[in-house]
Amino acid sequence: MKHFKSILANGCVFSTVITLIASVVALIVDRAEGLFKEVSLPVSQFLVILAFSFLIAAANRILTVRRMHAALRLLIHYAALLVSFLFIFVLAGNLKITGADSIFIAVFLFTVLYAAAMAIVLSLLSALGLFGKGKKGRKATAEPYKNRF
Repeated sequence: MKHFKSILANGCVFSTVITLIASVVALIVDRAEGLFKEVSLPVSQFLVILAFSFLIAAANRILTVRRMHAALRLLIHYAALLVSFLFIFVLAGNLKITGADSIFIAVFLFTVLYAAAMAIVLSLLSALGLFGKGKKGRKATAEPYKNRF
């Protein structure tokens, strides 16, 4: 139940952030180009973003498994998000896949966005001192064991 609540809460946060970013980008483009009559997000598009946000939150649980090497966790996380992205947005009709070239472009753009997002997240975590501290790097909080006998 704890994991489900975490996925639900994180999915809602991701959904809010993605919707906010999409709205700000649409507003900037509208101000610059005047392409849109109104800057709005249909309910169907919001539900697609919400579904993808819950999948992001579920995939982030992979990153908490400390028994795997960090590179393997990132690779599994990337693959899970790539498949989720392609499945959700192709199924919803937001991506028109017509051949191998459109699949390549979608995978390439997703990979670039994923790499940029992970670079930002990992640099923030390392700046805060939360990244790279495994069992070896952590300081012991309790006193070391002293033999009484």
